[in-house]
Amino acid sequence: MGEGMDFEPYDEFMSAEETKSWIRAWTGNNELDGAEYRVFGQDGTGGYAAIWCVKPEASLLGQPIVFLGSEGETGVVAQNFAEYLWLLAGGLGPYEAVAYPEEVRPSHPVFTAFATQHSGIEPIAAGEVLTRAKTAFPSFSEDLRAQCRYEDGDGGVPQTDGGTQFPPLGALHESHWEQEHDHEKLLMNSEYTR
Repeated sequence: MGEGMDFEPYDEFMSAEETKSWIRAWTGNNELDGAEYRVFGQDGTGGYAAIWCVKPEASLLGQPIVFLGSEGETGVVAQNFAEYLWLLAGGLGPYEAVAYPEEVRPSHPVFTAFATQHSGIEPIAAGEVLTRAKTAFPSFSEDLRAQCRYEDGDGGVPQTDGGTQFPPLGALHESHWEQEHDHEKLLMNSEYTR
C-alpha cells in the first residue's frame, strides 16, 4: 500500500461465510459468526483490518476500524472511516497502528491528499486518531479475549504495552482446525487469503 505500510485493501468485503470461518478459527469459538465485522483488507502476515459494526445508529463508515493480527495482535485503530483515512495519511496502516502505536512516521502525501479530499473532517495526527479510538473503545481487546476458547485454557498473553496478544492460529489444536475449516481455502503458505 503506502511506503512502510504493510496492508493490502480488498476490492470487496470478505464474504459472510469466510468471515464466520475466520473468526471461529481465530478465537477457537464455534458460537461466533463474525457478523459484526466487515473485513476489507489484510497485512502480509494475514492479519485483518475490518469495520467493526457496534454503533447501532451509525452508518457503515461511521463504525470503528479494528485490526486482528495473525499472531493475535488486536486493537481499535480509528473511531470511524474518516479518521482511518487520516491514520493512513500519517503513515500508519492498521498493523503498524497496533504493533507500533508510538512510532512517529512521515506523512504520506498521496494519502494526505486523499484524506483531505474525502474524509470530510479537519486533519488529525495519527497519534490523535489512535488516542481517540482507544478512549472510545477501551475494552475491545478484553472483550474479544473473553470470547476466545482454547483447549489449553490460555485465552491470550498480555503484552507489555497494555494491549492483548492472542494465541496465533497455530495454537489451535490441528485436528480441531481440520474438522471445522477448509484448510486449503483459509491457509496458503501459512497466511490467510481471501
